[in-house]
Amino acid sequence: MIIFLTYLRPKKEFELKEDFSNYKEIEYDTFPSLISGSSNEKRNYNEYWAKRIVTYGEYFKNSGDNFIRGILVERKDSIYGNNNEFKYKDRYLFVNKKISVRD
Repeated sequence: MIIFLTYLRPKKEFELKEDFSNYKEIEYDTFPSLISGSSNEKRNYNEYWAKRIVTYGEYFKNSGDNFIRGILVERKDSIYGNNNEFKYKDRYLFVNKKISVRD
């Protein structure tokens, strides 16, 4: 069961390398799913889809070809061990999408 999805985008002073080799070394801005503990939770979203949708805006300095580069973190819950400890399983999906920006 998916608990929520989060998008991690490098903070402005950091750059995520194309091969993601430095992803553990930089700081990120976090964009949570629509109902992952934010004030949006009070809105009437369909819970199934709201856990799986992340919205955010991006500005580019130049028009033409640009990249959206970041990490989607999919968090799932699980029960482990004899004492039924509640733990999370995270799956990292690396996003490196080329887009064309027009003026």
